[in-house]
Amino acid sequence: FNNTTNTVFVANSIGIGTSSPASKLDVVGLITGDGITSSNVITVQDTSTRYGEIDHGGSISYFTSRYDSADGGFIFRSYNGTAYTNRFRIEANGDLLGYDTSNNIKLVWDASSEALGIGTTTPDAKLFVTGSSSPGYVAKFVNTGDSTNALGLLIQAGTNNGFGDNKLVSFAYGSTEGGFISNNTGTLTYAGTTGLKFKTNSLDRLSITSSGNVGIGITNPSAK
Repeated sequence: FNNTTNTVFVANSIGIGTSSPASKLDVVGLITGDGITSSNVITVQDTSTRYGEIDHGGSISYFTSRYDSADGGFIFRSYNGTAYTNRFRIEANGDLLGYDTSNNIKLVWDASSEALGIGTTTPDAKLFVTGSSSPGYVAKFVNTGDSTNALGLLIQAGTNNGFGDNKLVSFAYGSTEGGFISNNTGTLTYAGTTGLKFKTNSLDRLSITSSGNVGIGITNPSAK
């Protein structure tokens, strides 16, 4: 035991601030590194393989995960005294994964396809949101800005200033498309075979049958 530095050597272990080191190096108290100018301030490795580094460059600090000469990933997890629970993960390929309280992946950023998935691990669109929230909404977009000029949601398909037949919004039940709104002269298309109804106050106001008959105030029009 060195009384001046408060350091103890026990069975090939070093304790600083403790007389019973629990590992090869056990420090109780604040560790400060001053005057460090080189990179790779802290390196984690075994006898031959390097796993991680903490270094800096100017005002930026870097946390690097690696598997020797290959890319590595990060897992951020919590520990309740009994078990570890994953919270967030960064894959070596740039994918980001978020976990729910049951350790299931519920948030995915697919770096290669630039797609974000919420409630799915395989987003097949730029934004894919799925989940069981009945009777609530799966997604909400709320603009709390100025009530006069606030805008809600912009959906744009294509970049050719409105020309073409791009589908702006599609409606589906299950995997069957029921209709869509396109930018082809403001087309509203209903793909079903039972006709189309417009209601206010739960009452039919305008009805269009599958054969093209139109009725105002009646549910089964017999003429166009």
